Formats: sequence, structure tokens, C-alpha cells
Amino acid sequence: MAQIVAAALVSHGSLVAGRPVGASVIPQISYTLNKVLTAVARQHAIKEGLSDADVTGHELSPAERTALTEGDITGLYHLGADPSLIRRVFRAR
Repeated sequence: MAQIVAAALVSHGSLVAGRPVGASVIPQISYTLNKVLTAVARQHAIKEGLSDADVTGHELSPAERTALTEGDITGLYHLGADPSLIRRVFRAR
């Protein structure tokens, strides 16, 4: 009976060699990016890239600021922007 209990406590498939198994499907979420994109989406305008006025007053990393001003859709996704907000603001190229 002790062997059955001990076997039930083993977590299979969660760690291999001390590292998590599988790829992360959902990127880290960026509250600031999503806040900027929400404000622009409320203007109901599709843009190629945001202006300096659009991003002024927000604490963005240099990478976030560049992705927003250049309209880098893939970069925004990897930085944690919500895909539905990205589609509402930027035109696919």
C-alpha cells in the first residue's frame, strides 16, 4: 500500500531534468502595451504606426515604444500585447 501512495505523489510530465516541459503558448502580458492599444482602439482608426503623442505619458520599454511606433505586429505580440487589440489598431502588412 505504501508503494501505491508514493507513486501517486510523483508528478509525471511536469519537469524533465529540472526544467518545465513544453513551450509556453501564451506570452507574458503587458498591461502598459494593452492600455495604450485600448486608448487608440477607442479612436476607431486603423494606423500604420503610433505617433509620439500616442505613446507619450506611458512607461514603455524601448522595445515596446519601437514596436508601437513602427507598427510591428509580431513584435507587439511577443512583447505581450493582446492580439485582439493589435488587430483593432494596426493594419496587417
